[in-house]
Amino acid sequence: MTPQIHFLRHYTVLFVGFSFADKYVRDLLKAIKEEYRSSLTPDRRRHFAMMSTGLFDERGSRYFQHIGVRPILYKDHSEIPALLGELYISGLVKDYESDDITLAWVDRHTHKILQQNGPSLRSHQYWSNLLDCRNGGLPASYDRTPALQAPAG
Repeated sequence: MTPQIHFLRHYTVLFVGFSFADKYVRDLLKAIKEEYRSSLTPDRRRHFAMMSTGLFDERGSRYFQHIGVRPILYKDHSEIPALLGELYISGLVKDYESDDITLAWVDRHTHKILQQNGPSLRSHQYWSNLLDCRNGGLPASYDRTPALQAPAG
């Protein structure tokens, strides 16, 4: 079994910047769609692709239905970060079964969890903080005062 087919069978895949010109990948996607169609397995993994409306219009909706990929459309590439944020936030809400994300206290040197029940953030705050950190800054909500202290030992 190739790594690609393993991932396509067992994980949801989001294609970003992929033209679907690769026949091998298209054939894998079709084969997996057929596997699930012919089985009684209800937990088929869904696959998504972020793509411009131009690519979607060029290929057509039947093309993507045929290979089992659901398009997420955008008009301009600058929309991609916001779309990824929306997907991430909806995933957090689904995983946590709530819009409140409870963080664990983690030792910054050993990276071991000290305590499971740390501070809570709303999912959009969590995403905003991740973006701020990725961009090299402190989260906008960070006020430089240690209002929350990790529990002792």
